[in-house]
Amino acid sequence: MVHTSPSPQGVEGLAYWFIFSARDRHRVSDYWNTLGYNVDTEDFFASIEDLKAFSGIVYVVEQRVGDFLIIPPLATHQVYNHGGMTIKAAWNRTTVDTLELAIAETLPAYRFVCRNESYRNKAIVHQSLLDLSRFPPHTLLSSPASTDSFMRLFRLYTTLLIDEFIPADYFYTLRPTMEKIPQQFNVICSFCHTDIWNRFLTCRACIQLDADGDPDSYDICMECFARGRSCRDITGLEWVQQEKWSELMLLWERCRGIYQFLGGEDIDDFNTETTIKLPRKTLASVCVEELFRRPSPRSNVPLPPEGLCHTCKVRHPTWKMVFCTKEGCHRAYCFGNLFRQFDEDPFDILAKTEGYTCPVCRGICNCGACRKRKDQIGYEPKLKIGGTNAKYVADVRSVESLVSSGHTNTRVAPTLIFGANFSGIWRRRGH
Repeated sequence: MVHTSPSPQGVEGLAYWFIFSARDRHRVSDYWNTLGYNVDTEDFFASIEDLKAFSGIVYVVEQRVGDFLIIPPLATHQVYNHGGMTIKAAWNRTTVDTLELAIAETLPAYRFVCRNESYRNKAIVHQSLLDLSRFPPHTLLSSPASTDSFMRLFRLYTTLLIDEFIPADYFYTLRPTMEKIPQQFNVICSFCHTDIWNRFLTCRACIQLDADGDPDSYDICMECFARGRSCRDITGLEWVQQEKWSELMLLWERCRGIYQFLGGEDIDDFNTETTIKLPRKTLASVCVEELFRRPSPRSNVPLPPEGLCHTCKVRHPTWKMVFCTKEGCHRAYCFGNLFRQFDEDPFDILAKTEGYTCPVCRGICNCGACRKRKDQIGYEPKLKIGGTNAKYVADVRSVESLVSSGHTNTRVAPTLIFGANFSGIWRRRGH
């Protein structure tokens, strides 16, 4: 806090910070859900009564002018300014710890609620590893911290490459073409607004003018597209990459040698440009398949047949559903109900390589009919509320074809537009 001034009543400005332990972040998220809000949208200020009702510890810090406060990564917090005016200078720092947390937890949460990414976290991983790889390997041994940072960055980089990997046989069968553009445009996803590091899908048919009057194509990240988010064309999109795959693999091979020199275990599940050993499909592979499988509204190809969802009892096109592959079972579930009623991510289902076993065959179906059966224990969904209603925050050209963010287990999701809380409007409309 760099400056304060007294209020008209002479009360000097100060701030009260309410901080949850980072270890309690999942409990905090669940508690916010019970209050009817999503903690990642930051559209709700908990009252003292709400904080008292939380089952964990809430730290309260009084900050006055000159006080420097450090918030741990992923520690949920809110601040209340009291008295006169206060001015604070705030900044974030990026470490290997925060990069790991960002890629594993923060970015998925931001994509779900369509929240802008403040930093290019994936690009930082790539550039940091590129810089460190230029040093002689033995210099990294002089510092345990440098050794640890390099090894953890290499594992993060491997994760990023695995997500973007497309098997060679896909290029022969599904024939995805990949346009190369320079890594200089700071491309963000038109739907979720997070940064796109390398590969993505773009639709040049859905072009509009940006604020400067320049043509703006529709760009979608692979994470969103795999979950059914896209422009209205659904499949009228093309592949784009901002880095040459051969150069990315060359860096990986060079860093792999340094990684092993520093004492890291051998990585044999991702060792060439054409093969990979995983118990699932990669993110890019799912996108290639779905781009081929989903119908385009602009084409004259007949729509695929429909199937009846076991839970919602509504007929959906078969590409919006998953069918049980267990012998003797032919039940189908739509992705929307699997997401809301069973907390199943569409990508996790589409990435399976050995078929899908439905909730009934697992004994957890929670539909009305199955709740009466003795062989079923109704699954209690964790997702009580959804993210931000996408139609209010995503690009106006956007659609959701698999899971609608506007529907939840309890009510229609409140709207958050550029930081403004419109939940009051939602209540007055009575939805």
